[in-house]
Amino acid sequence: AEWKRKEAYRYYAYLLAWSWAGTPNLLSEIVYSDQAARLMAEIYDGDPTPLFNLLVDQYADQSYRFWQFRTLILLVKKDALDLATVKDFLIRAFDLLEQDPEQHVWRGWEEVIIYFGLEELIPLVERAHKAEWILEGTIEDFRERWAYARAHPEAPIEGDLIAPYQGFDKEVAEAFANRARP
Repeated sequence: AEWKRKEAYRYYAYLLAWSWAGTPNLLSEIVYSDQAARLMAEIYDGDPTPLFNLLVDQYADQSYRFWQFRTLILLVKKDALDLATVKDFLIRAFDLLEQDPEQHVWRGWEEVIIYFGLEELIPLVERAHKAEWILEGTIEDFRERWAYARAHPEAPIEGDLIAPYQGFDKEVAEAFANRARP
């Protein structure tokens, strides 16, 4: 990401589709954090297809995919991806994501809707909650997070600024600081 190697984007998305991408000595903990989303947003080449494919790939690890939904937020924030395109994808993803109870990937889908205040997608969120597809939380929790986001448009996700890539030194320092915390 430091060198902004856009040609790495497609390979990174492909790599994240493999369940073993988070194993030690490969990508390790980065895939289980927002650092993976910041990296993806930094090397994004302008074509959302590889990212969209990863997000709905039912064979890819749900935790990786949860964090990669944040890439959509980062790309819209930096004007690299159109919000209307993201909204259309979220609608399509409703039918493409796993439809089994308690799926972590749905939390990422829901978070993007909350972040951007996509009110027209609330009926889909309600359906997903009714079917119990979304891991953790209830429709009431969603409504509370929705209200918070509308009241705090500068930081719609409470306690989480969803910041872009900050450079290698800061990213590494943050990773080690988080690792040292109990």
